[in-house]
Amino acid sequence: MIETYIEECTDRRGTNHLELVQRLVMSGGLIKWELDNILPTPGNAAAIALYRDIGERGFACHMLGAGAVEFYYAKLAPKIFESYTKRYGMNPDDAETYRAHGPMDQMHADRALALLDQALQLHSWEEIEMSVRDAFVATSLHYDGMRQAAFGTISYWEGSKR
Repeated sequence: MIETYIEECTDRRGTNHLELVQRLVMSGGLIKWELDNILPTPGNAAAIALYRDIGERGFACHMLGAGAVEFYYAKLAPKIFESYTKRYGMNPDDAETYRAHGPMDQMHADRALALLDQALQLHSWEEIEMSVRDAFVATSLHYDGMRQAAFGTISYWEGSKR
């Protein structure tokens, strides 16, 4: 957990994630003052509450929930980076958060999933499964919250319509 924190939240191993996201949204036209004074959105508030709930279940539940999300995000992030930079012409520095998340999130996923056997000594399979499920829901709510902030609307993704 400490290694993941250092990699994502400090500048000791590359640019911290907050700076990368700030760079991304400012490239879309937001100025620093607007970013510093943005109001929390219901989607992000709900995501934070769910992440907190997962964390309160225990360290292993948090790590495995986040690790499962990062496993898939590691595969998605490079595709987002390529689309933003090649298809939409975004400056690669502004889209850096997506380039960095490919290999970094794979490493985080591997680190988290390596804890599964130890986690099962502390938690039931159902509790771990619920934590993974809730981590995906929290991530979806987080993206809804970013969309809410970007467009100034309170709406949620309705899921795929098959």
